[in-house]
Amino acid sequence: PWCTVGAELGAGLSAEANREFGSEHLLHGKKLRAIACRRDCDDVLFSIEDGSSTYAVVHLTWSGKKEADSKSPWTVLYKTAEEWRLKCMIPDHEDFTSA
Repeated sequence: PWCTVGAELGAGLSAEANREFGSEHLLHGKKLRAIACRRDCDDVLFSIEDGSSTYAVVHLTWSGKKEADSKSPWTVLYKTAEEWRLKCMIPDHEDFTSA
């Protein structure tokens, strides 16, 4: 269900994520680049642009404002693109295609 995003859509997804991150969110203040999104839900894969080669899947709420809960929007970090592929993309694909 994952598909790549172009620069224009990616910029919009990054902007929405930054609007939603409260000051206590683990990605608050981080520079993000959207790489992919799921076709079937509001999950977005971001590269954290701090030289760490870290990735994050963020489930956007589309509230357009900072979330009060520091755990929202829901976020999972991956140390590498390969870790994301193995732990997220492949299982998501298997669930998506078996439904």
